[in-house]
Amino acid sequence: MAKTGRPYHDVLREICEIVDGPISAEVVATEASAMIEEGERLAKIHKNIVVKCPMIIEGLKATLALAKRGIRVNVTLIFTPLQALAAAKVGASFLSPFIGRARRHRPGRISDSSNRWCRFCPNYDYPAEILVASVRTRPN
Repeated sequence: MAKTGRPYHDVLREICEIVDGPISAEVVATEASAMIEEGERLAKIHKNIVVKCPMIIEGLKATLALAKRGIRVNVTLIFTPLQALAAAKVGASFLSPFIGRARRHRPGRISDSSNRWCRFCPNYDYPAEILVASVRTRPN
C-alpha cells in the first residue's frame, strides 16, 4: 500500500467497496492505548474492516478492549497454539498463525500444532476463525 503513495484509509475504503467480506487493516502502534485509538479509527472506515493487532502483550490488551467495543480483531504473528489460545480468550475474531516461520523453528511438529490450532476453538467454544499466514512452501 505504501508504494501507491495514496493515503492508507483511502485505499482501505476502495478495497472495501470491491471485496464483500472481512478486510484486515493493521495497526502500527506498539502500545495498547495507541492501538485502541488507531483500531477504532480503522473500524469506522467500513463495516468489513477487521483490525489487525500483533501477538504481543500490548496487542492482547488492545484486542480485549476493541472486542469489548464490538470491533473485530485479527491477531497476527502467532507462532504457537498457546499464543492462539491467549488471543482467542481475549476475544480475537481471527487468529493468524505464521505456519512457515513456525515450521522453520520447529521442524516436524507443525502438523500437530496445526491440528491443535484448529481444534481448541470449537473445544472451548471460541468463535475465532483461523487464517493460516506466512506459508513458505508450495503444495506438491
